[in-house]
Amino acid sequence: MGQSILTDKIPRFIIDANSVASGNEYRIVDASVEFRIGTGTWRILTDDEIRWHFRLHTEVAAWLEGEFKNSWVWN
Repeated sequence: MGQSILTDKIPRFIIDANSVASGNEYRIVDASVEFRIGTGTWRILTDDEIRWHFRLHTEVAAWLEGEFKNSWVWN
């Protein structure tokens, strides 16, 4: 509940699931995209997994594209 200032600044994207199944959560930490299901363990997506999101035009790919564009504006 009480997140630190650092974790509050980490870009996150959550795909909500119904009340039966847990949703998927993605975040960008340093130069990595991390993923977890529900409250499970975070793992780093491989380059191939990220490429598949872009090939399939998923919501995750759209979110990542927006985050990448935003990072160019501020850097």
